[in-house]
Amino acid sequence: MKTLKQYFSDTAIGIICGAGSVALGVTWAGARVRAHFRGKDKPFGRKDLAAACIFVCSTVCGMGSFLLQKEGERLAKPIEDVTNATTQIAHGDFSVRVPLSDKAAGVDELVALAENFNKMAAELEGMDYMRRDFMSNVSHELKTPIAAIAGFTELLQ
Repeated sequence: MKTLKQYFSDTAIGIICGAGSVALGVTWAGARVRAHFRGKDKPFGRKDLAAACIFVCSTVCGMGSFLLQKEGERLAKPIEDVTNATTQIAHGDFSVRVPLSDKAAGVDELVALAENFNKMAAELEGMDYMRRDFMSNVSHELKTPIAAIAGFTELLQ
């Protein structure tokens, strides 16, 4: 199973490789068009063309990878927050809430996920309070008659 960050990284690599291939083609075609209008048969030597293509591809790959990695981190952070909060709720801490961070801004699904999670946590916290209160009341109500029955049995003996 891939993490969200790995998914974004793999997607970024695919996009960057595709962009690099397009950049390679554009560089080659541009050199051919330039040579045609200048009346030369060969625009660049093979080494020059290879160096230009490598430079363009590396620049596109480097910049694209950096930008896509940052975007992946921005989108993954709110989901990591929900995952951590879910773990805390599973361990019985119903007071946890997911902060609506700026990282989720602009992504409606992530904001809705955080809001719905917070509503769920509040409801669970309320239900846990009612459960504890109910158990306390039942325990108290059972202790009183049992104490009275125990007292009467002592008198009868």
